[in-house]
Amino acid sequence: MYQTLFKIKRWKILLLLFVTILGLRGFTIHPSQAAETCCKCQKASENYCINLSDVGDCASAEVTSPALKQIQTGNEPLFVGFNCSAALTPTQCRTIAQGGVCGSAPLAPTELVNALKAADKQEADSQSSGSSISSGQKTPLPPLTVPELGVKIPGLDFSNIRQVENGSLLIPFLAQYISAGYRYLIGVGVIAAIIMVMYGGFRYMVGSAMGDVKRGKKIILDAVLGLVLILSAYLILQTVNPATLNLDAVRVPLVGQEEADQGDVQEQPQAEPESGPCTESGAGCSDEKTCTALCKDPSLRPKCSPNVADPTLVKVIPNTPGIDNRGSTKFLTDLMPKIKTASEAANAKGYTLMFLTPFSGYRPLIEQWNTACRAINAGKGKRVWGKGNTIAKPGGSNHGRGRAIDINLMRGTTILVPSGDPCIQNNSKYKEPSTELTNIMVGAGWQRLKTEMWHFEYGTPSDGRVCTNNCPQPPDIPRPESCK
Repeated sequence: MYQTLFKIKRWKILLLLFVTILGLRGFTIHPSQAAETCCKCQKASENYCINLSDVGDCASAEVTSPALKQIQTGNEPLFVGFNCSAALTPTQCRTIAQGGVCGSAPLAPTELVNALKAADKQEADSQSSGSSISSGQKTPLPPLTVPELGVKIPGLDFSNIRQVENGSLLIPFLAQYISAGYRYLIGVGVIAAIIMVMYGGFRYMVGSAMGDVKRGKKIILDAVLGLVLILSAYLILQTVNPATLNLDAVRVPLVGQEEADQGDVQEQPQAEPESGPCTESGAGCSDEKTCTALCKDPSLRPKCSPNVADPTLVKVIPNTPGIDNRGSTKFLTDLMPKIKTASEAANAKGYTLMFLTPFSGYRPLIEQWNTACRAINAGKGKRVWGKGNTIAKPGGSNHGRGRAIDINLMRGTTILVPSGDPCIQNNSKYKEPSTELTNIMVGAGWQRLKTEMWHFEYGTPSDGRVCTNNCPQPPDIPRPESCK
């Protein structure tokens, strides 16, 4: 018996081992799983993975899947802004903590309604009380910036969903990158083995005419052997412990937020603007010398400005379909209907207007001074008083009047038009989305600042600074001197 076993060639033993593992693996797959497709769906900034057995194309599953259409009956408000985009591989159809792209564990259609209700309730609670990491500390989740790879890996889909678990921010990029790279290399190995089998076959045919077929035969056998080894290694790991093929996300502990300087120089305390009538005029400083001196001695700064709105006249913009106010941005209460009109137009086109910081809209005088002085003290004063300045002089900003707002345009969780950095506006990739954002806002009665694709104003003078038609778009927006 043993002599017979040793006579069996090595490639036959490996092939038998591979077939045995494949058969055992087949028993571990439930019959219903084989027929299901994992679809990536989205509402607001949350990704949902839905297991569907009745859909051919995930890109329109919300309208073509009978199971999803059935649960939407009578629950239409829950599905406002809900859409499905793509089919996921088994490795992608996992939670972010497990290196996948799902905001939560993959759901059956019947579980989706409860998940959407829970998400809506959590959003409502966060609007009323704020997101907290520890008792008494309100800290908004930091936005994730998706890495841009120099060499794209086919099938790699980075998740930019911000998810917190047990006080830690989950960052899935490394796990997703390694998993995608491993799958890609296996695919490359399989293709290489197939090419070598074809080459070996060619050598076999040529060799038969010349009386030498051994070389072609050996190439074919070695290629098959390599293919069996590659697939066997994957199947063994997947059968014994799937976690070896699916890495967990990196966990970064979150800490409570405290007021601190955001620039290069520590801020000095400044008194709050005085209440009552203001007799100061215009901007707080007009040239390099005056601005620098006032930044060094806060006690000399004007305590108020007629160009700054009364803080009691502004309030936080509510989150609604078409609005993501993750920065708790404030705006004039009287102009809230104008923001709503713009957000409804954006939502109708599948976009969201996102406000990133507390001062994207109304900007009190003290924050205008802080912003200008951070630049001045860091040696970037040209941004305040230079030609084509990118930071308004304190007291001279329409943000202070509560009539200007900086907007990030989003589709799903992807930021199409970022705000805040005028030095990136020469990139042509922003041309189409910037044009869309301009059309949405102008159609709602707003004006755009010619030099900033994200800055819009309402009820300010229609002077040479702003535009409502033929607005410059990237890459044709003038580049400020301070960017050079």
